[in-house]
Amino acid sequence: MINKWSHPNLGEFSYEDEHWSKLISLPSFNKFKLNFNENKCNSDEISFYSEDVDLIPTINSIKLLNLILSNQEKISNMIVKVLWDDFHGTNYNSGMWWHGAFDEVFEYIEKKPTSAEELFNHLSFSCVTINNSTEIDDEEPIAEISFEASFEEEHGVSVLTDGIDILGTGYILSVTPFKG
Repeated sequence: MINKWSHPNLGEFSYEDEHWSKLISLPSFNKFKLNFNENKCNSDEISFYSEDVDLIPTINSIKLLNLILSNQEKISNMIVKVLWDDFHGTNYNSGMWWHGAFDEVFEYIEKKPTSAEELFNHLSFSCVTINNSTEIDDEEPIAEISFEASFEEEHGVSVLTDGIDILGTGYILSVTPFKG
């Protein structure tokens, strides 16, 4: 049996594997052009993590999704800027192996990027997952935006966002906020 939940503005979501999911158009994420894996995730998949089918997305989780939808152009541009800065050891410290290690990050890449904008060619958007606050609804949810990456084929790359700023970068499913 497939469980469904419907939101008046966002439409119908299906529950599977601890997630309420659906495809939603994110045209600004089409800038991520890496065609690395023909079997990648649905490129416009949005999901709310929820430990139980009875825990539908909270009001704050839905607000976060709406922020991401309305700010997707700004967010997509910030993602490459933040990663670029992290790779160069400036402004942001992810605590990841790639912090301040640009040459190592792109050691095996034939054409190294020369600007943040060129990172769009090294990432392929996979999905957005919003942690669905389950304790009380006034907790602030965070979204993880995941990518396949030419420079991190094994683990992929994710960023954390509150829909306004990028809060951290790291591996898919283990990304943490920036250090100090």
